[in-house]
This record gives sequence, structure tokens and C-alpha cells, in this order.
Amino acid sequence: MMILLIGGTGKSATPLVNLLLQANQPLLLTTRSGNIPAPFKGVRFDWLDSSTSTPPFKLDANIDRVFVDLAISRGVKRFVLLSVGMVEYCALRPSWFFENFFFQYNDRIKAKDEIISATGDGLLGYVLTEDIADVAFKALVDDVVEHTNPIIVGSELLSYNKIATTLTEVLGRENQHNRLTPAEFKQVCADKGMPEDYAQMMTMLDGFIAQGAEEKNYRRADIVGKRMLRAFFEANKDAWRAVD
Repeated sequence: MMILLIGGTGKSATPLVNLLLQANQPLLLTTRSGNIPAPFKGVRFDWLDSSTSTPPFKLDANIDRVFVDLAISRGVKRFVLLSVGMVEYCALRPSWFFENFFFQYNDRIKAKDEIISATGDGLLGYVLTEDIADVAFKALVDDVVEHTNPIIVGSELLSYNKIATTLTEVLGRENQHNRLTPAEFKQVCADKGMPEDYAQMMTMLDGFIAQGAEEKNYRRADIVGKRMLRAFFEANKDAWRAVD
């Protein structure tokens, strides 16, 4: 069976690609740029460009054709699939990624030894993309899909205060969680160049954490990852080396 992986070079897809490669699983990647790394084959695909929807099926005729129009950005909250036959599916619902600390928080940790958020004392279950990939791999290759809508969380329920303490211990310099109001956090996002609506969305997500939404998800999770955030920090601590 040929597997079509949309966005196959992203941070959450990369560990899944490695698992599929190790299993000698036939694989076709798509990216928005059309640049496909060796040894894979693939094509350009962009959800917002309908002309890119056909090429994957021309490249390999063994792919089952299932696409859902991207509409979340337009305010759509729910998709309902009507199908003549049974279509197996699995919709992964992971918590926030460990890898966010490479991007979202990286500059502040290096320059100011701080994490900023509007989460207050809210808790969340950060998860490594490799743990997500393990679940996705099983969903793609197993004969039966065990979980069709799994909530995936990491092995720990953490606050940003606890995360800052762990960074302090791993990096050998004091890190703090700088608690911001929603308005302050939104302004920081805007100052980083985010469009107004995106800054508002990021602020809203922090608000959900502050209100306990991620903690609630953690406590009803279907799958709990194996990797620890401290081990991730230890393995990658050079990424947060202080700026001189």
C-alpha cells in the first residue's frame, strides 16, 4: 500500500517519515514548495491551490483519493464525511510539541532566560513529535485502526513555572516564566510580526491553557507518550546557549 503524506517535511511529519522508511513502506511526500528530499519521491501540494490536488494521483495510481478542503481558517468547526463505503480514518489530536522550544520560545530563552505566556498556572502535556509519529505509524500500517480520534499527550503534566525550573537545572542558568496578561501577550506576538488575527489566536490558545482546557485533555487522553521533557532539553541544550 502506497502512503501519501501531506506536508511530509514538517516537524511533526519528519519522525513519521523515518519510521516508514525503516519499515520499507512505499511513501509519497508532498510539500508546498515541491522540494522533496532524497530518497523519496513526491510532488508539490498546497491546500489553497486546487491545481495541485491532481498530481499526487498521476504520480502514483495506487493512492486512495481522499481530500478534505481546508476550511478551519474560515471558521469551520466541524467536518462530517458522507461516503458510499467504509473509509478508515484516524484523526490525531496531540498536545503541544516539545519542538516548540526550538521556535516559539527559542529567542527569549537565549537572550533573556525567560519563557513568556498568558497561561498563568495552567498545565499542559507537552509531547515529542516522535511519540506522535509512533501513533501515526501504527494507524497507517496496522490492519485495524485501534484509535480513530486519539488525544495524544506527553508523559508529564507541566506548568511553565515547572518548565522554567527544568531549563534552569539543565542549562545551568536561571530561567523564569514571565506571566503576561492576555493584552500584553498579544502585543508581544504583534511585535514579533504576527498578523493581528494570528496574534489573537495565539493569545486565545494561552487563555484555554489558563482555564484548564489542556489539563482536562490530559486527564482523558487515549495515548500517553514515553519521552520526558527534561531528556529533550538535555539532548538539545546547545540550541538554547545564551547569547553573548
